[in-house]
Amino acid sequence: MRVFLIALITLSFYSCTKTIDSTRAPSSKVYDIVLDLDWTLLYKVENDVPEKYGLPDKQVFRYGDETFVLSDDALEVLDKLAARDDVRISFYTGGGSERSELFGKIKLPSGKKIEDVTYKSLSFDDLKKIPGIPEDAKFFTRFKKDLAANFPNIENTLIIDDQNSVPKNQIKSLVFLEETYNWYPNLEASKRGRLDPTNDVKFRIERGKIKKAYNFVVEQLDTANKEGKTLYQVYRKFTLMPPKKMMDKSCYELISEIVRIGI
Repeated sequence: MRVFLIALITLSFYSCTKTIDSTRAPSSKVYDIVLDLDWTLLYKVENDVPEKYGLPDKQVFRYGDETFVLSDDALEVLDKLAARDDVRISFYTGGGSERSELFGKIKLPSGKKIEDVTYKSLSFDDLKKIPGIPEDAKFFTRFKKDLAANFPNIENTLIIDDQNSVPKNQIKSLVFLEETYNWYPNLEASKRGRLDPTNDVKFRIERGKIKKAYNFVVEQLDTANKEGKTLYQVYRKFTLMPPKKMMDKSCYELISEIVRIGI
């Protein structure tokens, strides 16, 4: 029984976290992959967090008197996307351009700077203000990231974002990260507030979201290449949530339960 359960843990973990093989046939297409910054690649934290938890310098980004922690796997994912000959990487934030420029100075594992592999870096000044929306409405109700205005080949453009930030007619471009949470080094450190992970499943999903989004994007790219279609034609809605049932539990719930009881 113990051997069976260990095998089940291994299979469950692999099913949840496997990385798609980036090996592919050459493509004549160019896909624009756009990434948001805040709550997607960056988390704003208290200034003492890096020292308090002993974070490596490569995981920390400072801008003025603000401190940010990079998402798990963020730099590795950017490096892998940059290595593809069919991808152009861009960034689109609702924040200021100066911070984006400084973000571009961060080094990737390959040794290149982010700015070296960036096609476009868009920020607040590039947002489209929606007419007739009250000034007290939510930010991404008042403003939208109009991808078509900056990436004419909209049907082969995707944006990874924690906000529903694009116009309705570009919804097939959105890889939506759904509900996201504040960064913590572990679940025990969470304050369990409204924007904090309140259980192990939410914590694991949050920490693994960039890798999962990357795997999804790669799958879409490879499918479009294989079938000779656009990304819109092979569109599939993205979700961070694990399968509803696996032995009556999700992968993450199953692993958490096994760890909890100490098998």
